[in-house]
Amino acid sequence: VGMIAGCQKAELVQMLPAEDIVAPVLADLPESIVITPKNMAIDTVEFVWTKADFGAPTQVTYAIEVSEANGDKKAVISSGITDTTAVLLYEAINVALYEGLELPDGVASAVNFYVSAYTGESAKVYSAPVAVTATPTAAEKTYPMIYMPGSYQDWKPDQAPAKFQVLYDFT
Repeated sequence: VGMIAGCQKAELVQMLPAEDIVAPVLADLPESIVITPKNMAIDTVEFVWTKADFGAPTQVTYAIEVSEANGDKKAVISSGITDTTAVLLYEAINVALYEGLELPDGVASAVNFYVSAYTGESAKVYSAPVAVTATPTAAEKTYPMIYMPGSYQDWKPDQAPAKFQVLYDFT
């Protein structure tokens, strides 16, 4: 039995040629996204897309990207996604719009959102663009933080918002 099993060749998994790969299809998004300092850490956008087909049962990794309407600049919003849906805070989108694409603060601009798909063995394929009017803000990113109670406020954590020190996580 060992000799017979040892003579069999392992099945070769063949990926489709690049021109035959079926790209993901990104569902419609809101027509307009207006990001402000007050809503950027609260509001979200849900991205939903169909699976890409590379012709073989393999792990597909997705990224959500955005570009200017003319396609000159492109920025990645989120990557390493293995599902076909992602919910992103306005804040993550704002970083890509304001810092990545360098769009002006408070000015509505036409942008295109894409989903890219790739495997370890293939070239990246892109969904068709979904056009959106987006207004970024120059507001500082909201960093995670914790209140630091101490003897300066008599070790009363309930008084932290009135008299406090905070520790921020800038990573």
